[in-house]
Amino acid sequence: MALACVHPPYLEFMVQKAGVVTSALHEMEVGAVMGIRGPLGNSWPIDYLAGKNIVIVGGGFAFTTLRSLINYMIDDKNRSRFGKITVIYGARNPGLLIYKDELAAWAKRDDINLNYP
Repeated sequence: MALACVHPPYLEFMVQKAGVVTSALHEMEVGAVMGIRGPLGNSWPIDYLAGKNIVIVGGGFAFTTLRSLINYMIDDKNRSRFGKITVIYGARNPGLLIYKDELAAWAKRDDINLNYP
């Protein structure tokens, strides 16, 4: 099963400014054109996860990939396919947590157990 974008028609990226290439990405203007290749790696086993309780554990900047999976599972079209969802997320300090607005919104939901600082 292909994993569709949860918020069409957008493709979202989170890029930490760390060097020459990532700095250039941060300097791009809205509407600028960039090339993308992939996908690389393996997909999430969505069909295998269906009907099961899910525990997602992540930390720091690597949480960006897990966020995509969480958004897919809690989307109204998909939520009934999965059991209880527990998310455990941390970072070296609370200032390094990303997606704070989404974490706050998830924390208000009755269908997610969210643990973060």
